[in-house]
Amino acid sequence: VVLSASPDPNNKLYQWYGTDNDSSKSLTNTVTMTGNKTVQAEFRVIPLYKLKTEVIGGHGTLDPLYKRGEYFREGTVITLTATPEENYIVDTWTGIDDPNSWAKTNIVTMNSDKVVTIMFRKPRTVTVPGEFDTISEAIESVYKHGDKVIVGAGTYGTINFNGKAVTV
Repeated sequence: VVLSASPDPNNKLYQWYGTDNDSSKSLTNTVTMTGNKTVQAEFRVIPLYKLKTEVIGGHGTLDPLYKRGEYFREGTVITLTATPEENYIVDTWTGIDDPNSWAKTNIVTMNSDKVVTIMFRKPRTVTVPGEFDTISEAIESVYKHGDKVIVGAGTYGTINFNGKAVTV
Protein backbone atom coordinates (compact mmCIF):
# COMPACT_ATOMS: atom_id res chain seq x y z
CA VAL A 1 0.00 0.00 0.00
CA VAL A 2 1.36 3.45 -0.93
CA LEU A 3 1.02 6.06 1.83
CA SER A 4 1.14 9.84 1.52
CA ALA A 5 1.94 12.25 4.35
CA SER A 6 0.57 15.81 4.11
CA PRO A 7 2.17 18.22 6.59
CA ASP A 8 0.68 21.68 7.01
CA PRO A 9 2.82 24.55 5.66
CA ASN A 10 4.63 25.17 8.98
CA ASN A 11 5.61 21.55 9.52
CA LYS A 12 7.79 18.92 7.93
CA LEU A 13 7.84 15.14 8.03
CA TYR A 14 10.20 14.00 10.76
CA GLN A 15 9.80 10.22 10.92
CA TRP A 16 7.77 7.30 9.61
CA TYR A 17 6.83 4.36 11.91
CA GLY A 18 5.56 0.94 10.82
CA THR A 19 6.39 1.28 7.09
CA ASP A 20 8.65 -0.75 4.82
CA ASN A 21 11.20 2.09 5.04
CA ASP A 22 10.96 4.02 8.33
CA SER A 23 14.20 5.93 7.55
CA SER A 24 12.65 7.57 4.47
CA LYS A 25 12.18 11.36 4.58
CA SER A 26 9.93 11.27 1.50
CA LEU A 27 6.28 12.28 1.84
CA THR A 28 5.35 8.95 0.25
CA ASN A 29 6.16 5.54 1.66
CA THR A 30 4.91 1.96 1.38
CA VAL A 31 3.72 -0.72 3.72
CA THR A 32 3.43 -4.39 2.83
CA MET A 33 0.21 -5.74 4.33
CA THR A 34 0.71 -9.12 5.97
CA GLY A 35 -1.94 -8.48 8.61
CA ASN A 36 -3.17 -5.56 10.71
CA LYS A 37 -0.56 -2.78 10.79
CA THR A 38 -0.21 0.51 12.65
CA VAL A 39 1.53 3.23 10.69
CA GLN A 40 2.41 6.71 11.93
CA ALA A 41 3.94 9.80 10.40
CA GLU A 42 5.50 12.21 12.90
CA PHE A 43 5.63 15.89 11.97
CA ARG A 44 7.70 18.67 13.50
CA VAL A 45 7.56 22.45 13.18
CA ILE A 46 9.99 23.80 10.58
CA PRO A 47 12.57 25.80 12.54
CA LEU A 48 13.18 29.48 11.87
CA TYR A 49 16.73 30.79 11.69
CA LYS A 50 17.95 34.38 11.92
CA LEU A 51 20.05 35.96 9.17
CA LYS A 52 22.05 39.14 9.81
CA THR A 53 24.00 40.79 6.99
CA GLU A 54 26.60 43.50 7.29
CA VAL A 55 29.11 45.50 5.24
CA ILE A 56 32.39 45.90 7.12
CA GLY A 57 34.50 48.96 6.38
CA GLY A 58 32.16 50.55 3.84
CA HIS A 59 33.02 51.08 0.15
CA GLY A 60 29.96 49.21 -1.07
CA THR A 61 26.49 47.91 -0.30
CA LEU A 62 24.86 44.54 0.31
CA ASP A 63 21.33 43.64 -0.72
CA PRO A 64 19.39 42.52 1.20
CA LEU A 65 20.82 44.24 4.26
CA TYR A 66 19.50 42.76 7.52
CA LYS A 67 21.41 44.66 10.23
CA ARG A 68 18.99 43.60 12.95
CA GLY A 69 18.29 40.22 11.41
CA GLU A 70 15.45 38.57 9.57
CA TYR A 71 13.97 35.10 10.20
CA PHE A 72 13.73 32.41 7.52
CA ARG A 73 12.51 28.84 7.47
CA GLU A 74 15.08 26.07 7.53
CA GLY A 75 16.29 25.29 4.01
CA THR A 76 15.50 28.73 2.58
CA VAL A 77 18.16 29.89 0.12
CA ILE A 78 18.79 33.64 0.09
CA THR A 79 20.62 35.36 -2.77
CA LEU A 80 22.89 38.20 -1.67
CA THR A 81 24.19 40.87 -4.05
CA ALA A 82 27.21 43.06 -3.31
CA THR A 83 27.72 46.36 -5.10
CA PRO A 84 31.22 47.81 -4.65
CA GLU A 85 31.83 51.53 -4.97
CA GLU A 86 33.62 52.64 -8.12
CA ASN A 87 37.22 51.36 -8.23
CA TYR A 88 36.54 48.78 -5.47
CA ILE A 89 36.09 45.00 -5.62
CA VAL A 90 34.72 42.31 -3.33
CA ASP A 91 37.48 41.35 -0.90
CA THR A 92 35.98 38.69 1.38
CA TRP A 93 32.65 37.16 2.33
CA THR A 94 31.97 35.29 5.57
CA GLY A 95 28.94 33.16 6.45
CA ILE A 96 27.93 32.27 2.86
CA ASP A 97 27.73 28.80 1.31
CA ASP A 98 31.01 29.33 -0.60
CA PRO A 99 33.33 31.35 1.65
CA ASN A 100 36.11 31.28 -0.97
CA SER A 101 34.00 33.21 -3.48
CA TRP A 102 34.87 36.72 -4.63
CA ALA A 103 31.73 36.98 -6.74
CA LYS A 104 29.35 39.92 -6.35
CA THR A 105 26.40 37.52 -5.99
CA ASN A 106 26.35 34.68 -3.47
CA ILE A 107 23.90 32.51 -1.59
CA VAL A 108 23.34 31.46 1.99
CA THR A 109 21.29 28.40 2.92
CA MET A 110 19.49 28.76 6.22
CA ASN A 111 20.28 25.68 8.31
CA SER A 112 21.28 27.63 11.45
CA ASP A 113 21.43 31.26 12.58
CA LYS A 114 23.85 33.05 10.24
CA VAL A 115 25.83 36.28 10.15
CA VAL A 116 27.02 37.20 6.65
CA THR A 117 29.65 39.88 6.25
CA ILE A 118 31.33 41.37 3.22
CA MET A 119 34.40 43.56 2.88
CA PHE A 120 35.46 45.56 -0.16
CA ARG A 121 38.93 46.75 -1.14
CA LYS A 122 40.65 48.81 -3.79
CA PRO A 123 42.80 46.61 -6.05
CA ARG A 124 46.47 47.53 -6.53
CA THR A 125 48.55 47.86 -9.67
CA VAL A 126 52.30 47.21 -9.39
CA THR A 127 54.99 47.47 -12.08
CA VAL A 128 58.06 45.45 -13.14
CA PRO A 129 60.56 46.95 -13.54
CA GLY A 130 59.74 49.89 -11.31
CA GLU A 131 58.33 49.04 -7.90
CA PHE A 132 59.81 45.53 -8.26
CA ASP A 133 62.80 44.12 -10.11
CA THR A 134 61.24 40.71 -10.81
CA ILE A 135 57.79 39.39 -11.63
CA SER A 136 58.07 36.94 -8.73
CA GLU A 137 58.65 39.79 -6.24
CA ALA A 138 55.65 41.66 -7.66
CA ILE A 139 53.41 38.59 -7.46
CA GLU A 140 54.54 37.94 -3.90
CA SER A 141 53.45 41.48 -2.94
CA VAL A 142 49.95 41.43 -4.43
CA TYR A 143 46.75 40.15 -2.86
CA LYS A 144 45.21 36.76 -3.68
CA HIS A 145 42.82 38.24 -6.27
CA GLY A 146 42.05 41.37 -8.23
CA ASP A 147 45.45 43.04 -8.35
CA LYS A 148 47.40 43.78 -11.55
CA VAL A 149 51.08 43.32 -12.31
CA ILE A 150 52.24 45.48 -15.23
CA VAL A 151 55.35 43.97 -16.84
CA GLY A 152 57.67 46.04 -19.00
CA ALA A 153 59.64 44.67 -21.92
CA GLY A 154 62.42 42.29 -20.91
CA THR A 155 63.45 38.69 -20.35
CA TYR A 156 62.11 37.00 -17.23
CA GLY A 157 62.66 33.55 -15.76
CA THR A 158 60.16 31.02 -14.39
CA ILE A 159 57.13 32.52 -12.65
CA ASN A 160 55.22 30.94 -9.76
CA PHE A 161 51.84 32.59 -9.21
CA ASN A 162 51.44 30.92 -5.80
CA GLY A 163 47.76 30.22 -6.50
CA LYS A 164 46.91 33.92 -6.82
CA ALA A 165 44.40 35.25 -9.34
CA VAL A 166 46.29 38.26 -10.69
CA THR A 167 46.24 40.00 -14.05
CA VAL A 168 49.68 40.23 -15.69
